[in-house]
Amino acid sequence: MKRTAKSILAYLAVLAMLFSFVAQAAITDSNVNEPGTIPVLKEPTKITIGVSQDASYESWKTSAIGDWVKQRTNVEIECKFYPNGSDGRQQIELEIADSQGKALPDILLGILNESQRNTFGKDGYILDLTDMFASQGAFFYEACAREGLDPAEVLKYCKSPNGGLYGVPSLDLNYGNAYSNRAWICKDFLEALDMESPTTADELYEFLKAVKENDLNGNGKNDEIGIIGSANGWNGNPISWLQNMFIYCDNTDDRFMVVDGELDVSYDKEAYREFLIYARRLCEEKGLRFRGLAPVLMPENYLAMFSTPDAAQCREIIDRALPCIASLAESIRAGEGFPDRKPSLVGRLESGPINPLFYALCVRDSAFRSLEGCTGCGRCART
Repeated sequence: MKRTAKSILAYLAVLAMLFSFVAQAAITDSNVNEPGTIPVLKEPTKITIGVSQDASYESWKTSAIGDWVKQRTNVEIECKFYPNGSDGRQQIELEIADSQGKALPDILLGILNESQRNTFGKDGYILDLTDMFASQGAFFYEACAREGLDPAEVLKYCKSPNGGLYGVPSLDLNYGNAYSNRAWICKDFLEALDMESPTTADELYEFLKAVKENDLNGNGKNDEIGIIGSANGWNGNPISWLQNMFIYCDNTDDRFMVVDGELDVSYDKEAYREFLIYARRLCEEKGLRFRGLAPVLMPENYLAMFSTPDAAQCREIIDRALPCIASLAESIRAGEGFPDRKPSLVGRLESGPINPLFYALCVRDSAFRSLEGCTGCGRCART
């Protein structure tokens, strides 16, 4: 079923946070107002949305959000319910096979996985919205401008391997994410110290030094804390933003980074070493407790250019590591720091000149491309 599709994006752009995947449009162009006009449609129109089984989809139609949607779009929505999970995806596949897509609802909200979206879009059962974003995507572009987003960058992540745009991106205004891994500073302290907000690592050091050496809360004690955070809270570890002053931190234990389009790590770079020196300096001079770093050799589960150890070798490596782990655990239990280890000459050579030479001379990668037959199964990435 290849219905006229130009009008669907006009109201989908308003409802972008709700409608993830688009099936077929059921509205003619003549019923669509000029892009950016409210309501989107001239005459009331009913459309059907395919959703996973959920009682809340029925109740929202009579709620405030349901009224808001109807006022903004002139659209009355009916729900077609599918089973949850893989059963729902299988039912859609059967509907396409039995009716060539004629039994599909106008819009599919979720349900499909990426592989199905790519396949059904390539075969013509889901509309390519590329031209419609350009001609009738006024609300989408307004939302991007309001939130400081690059529309082209947003759409790039929605495209399928064949270049088709078979869905509408959602905009999640979750303001709590604004607090993720950010450094917030006490303006009262800045004013009391007559200092500007620090913009460099050295300026931050001087600010923290002043905080520790002055009774800013007026209780007669120099008990102010320069940095607070949470090691196990949601993105509240100060290590992340401290490291980002020197070199990129991806907020995981992997410490991945991308350099000139290639995947790399930060912990073997000189800037990362400078960050560690800075962090230790803060701990030692500002009354924080630097517990140290300790190496523990564990089995590798991925080695480029080398074979991974088998089960017996892994067991041997773990057995050798257990005494070291037990010793470190005892130090933690006793409230002691880890033993200070000076880098050896071999270690300096490995993380210094040898590592970049190894990557430059030994590591090779080849570009690859996906053809229109790609279903997005991910097998190439796993291989």
